[in-house]
Formats: sequence, structure tokens, C-alpha cells
Amino acid sequence: MIAISQENARRADVADTITFTTKPLSELECIDGGHLVANPPYGKRLESDDMDVLYRDLEDTFLTYHLTGGVITTYDDFPHHVSLWSKANLMNGGDKCQFWRKMK
Repeated sequence: MIAISQENARRADVADTITFTTKPLSELECIDGGHLVANPPYGKRLESDDMDVLYRDLEDTFLTYHLTGGVITTYDDFPHHVSLWSKANLMNGGDKCQFWRKMK
């Protein structure tokens, strides 16, 4: 999926402005005030306790680094600070998802 995303960015002439990566959230290095779009696991392969920690840490990352961007998910317990996010319903493959958009 990373290669497909990189090709799409190249075709849109924005490849030099976007970094695509797959890594544990704990290893993510963010620029204060930067942008992040995440498509984390939906819980099909992780235990519920792991999901709670993952999504709490993800939201904390957005808040700590004052990030804008969004999260594509089916996870019902995201976000905790709902007033900071707007929601749009969408499909990701065959999954009904939400795109939670975080503004400044």
C-alpha cells in the first residue's frame, strides 16, 4: 500500500512534500504543527485493550504536537476529545469508516 500511495503522490505532483511510513506509533517523529493522516488497524487483528492504547496514544500524538490531519477508522471509541474533531463517513475497501479530521 505504501508503494501505491507513493505512486499516487507522484502522479499528483506532491511526492516531494509527503512522507509515507509504517512504524510503531511510539517511534513516530513529528514536527510541531505538522500534518498527519493515519489509517491505523481497525481491531480485526488486535485485542481490544491494544486498540484502546493505540487510539489513545494516536490522539495524544495529535494533541502533543499540535498536528492537523485525520484518522480513518471504524473504531467506535475514537476520539476522546470529540469537540476537536469533525467526522465524515466513507468507505475504505468494503469497510464503512469514519474520517476524523483534526483542525488546529
